[in-house]
Amino acid sequence: MKIYIVNLEKDVERKASIKAQLDALNLDYEFISAVYGKKLSQEEISRLSPDFEKTRLTLPELGCALSHLKVYKKIIENNDNIALILEDDVKINSDIKKYLDLIEHYYNSNKPEVILLGKVNEYIESFKKPLDNNYSLVNVIDSVGAYGYCINQKAAEELLKFLQPIWIVSDEWKLIREKNIAKIKAIVPPLITFTEHADASTISNEPRALLTHFDKKKRKRNIYESIRLLLWRIFIRSWVKKVRP
Repeated sequence: MKIYIVNLEKDVERKASIKAQLDALNLDYEFISAVYGKKLSQEEISRLSPDFEKTRLTLPELGCALSHLKVYKKIIENNDNIALILEDDVKINSDIKKYLDLIEHYYNSNKPEVILLGKVNEYIESFKKPLDNNYSLVNVIDSVGAYGYCINQKAAEELLKFLQPIWIVSDEWKLIREKNIAKIKAIVPPLITFTEHADASTISNEPRALLTHFDKKKRKRNIYESIRLLLWRIFIRSWVKKVRP
């Protein structure tokens, strides 16, 4: 499986850290030059995120979202069936190649799927698919974080359409699931954690701002989405076993 690493050119220590890990595991990877949100011109912001001032996005978050969209375009351009996207401050499980091979075996190429490799907020314990004695594939209810995830080409295509022009961060997986943009799954326990570089986030460690009127309007569900979510809550969420790690 091809691996893409999002890295700001100025973050040379982070690049060296992730490169050393991947080289030690003999994995195929490519660095993608990240977008530095604070250096975007007003013309670029207006073009890439016309409603930026109406959202709660920060410039670093805008840059992060643009960086991940850049990878999605690369996945489509290279015709990758499925790929792993990593941010440069992660620590990788030494057995990850084994599980990437298993993910390639289990993913559905006909439907948009995202498989998170980091810690999730909540997932469905029922119907989990054991990969071996230690790890399982589960359906995610809620999660944030785009520091390590597999995405197939169909999901890359759908997310490019959904997220552009940029109006939210790229890792609102719960919203993406509820909008039926892609199926969100995860490997539990996590295969990806953080290095010490994550302590100095290039985005922000501050609490998120409240949703604006524009955000609420964009998130509003249509009739189909509302019915689908209601049925999901009645027939699935209400009786399956759920886990909040």
